[in-house]
Amino acid sequence: MNFIAVLERGILILLSLCLAAGGSTHVVDIVRGGFFPYHFVPFPINLFWTSLAVLDFTAVLLLWNRRNVGVLLTLAIMCADVVINSYATYWLRIPFESFAPLQAQSLFLGFVLGVSGFILRSSSQAVSSNQAFRHAPTGAAESKR
Repeated sequence: MNFIAVLERGILILLSLCLAAGGSTHVVDIVRGGFFPYHFVPFPINLFWTSLAVLDFTAVLLLWNRRNVGVLLTLAIMCADVVINSYATYWLRIPFESFAPLQAQSLFLGFVLGVSGFILRSSSQAVSSNQAFRHAPTGAAESKR
């Protein structure tokens, strides 16, 4: 395995771990508080936060099976999450225990934005080279023609 493949795998592992941690947080909240457990926020935010229990794990699965779709879903999740959490924190002034989760999400969003181009480019190059390899004539096949 070359350096780029190792780097890409490491990035995918880190993205997966962070998404799984976020999704697990929402699953725990649902188990403890029932469906739509975030009663202290308006329903649309409650709906979004509850949906992250499924969306985060869906993104993990897609990162490993449909990489480009997984990266785009991860970008969408994190952009929406940071915007919605910032709105809840600064506009609605929801009294969270700390700003640390929002800061961590913002940092993770920056990481996702930073690596998404690399992963998308790497995936498209791998697909291109695989298609070229499959369609390239082999010596044995050529000699029979």
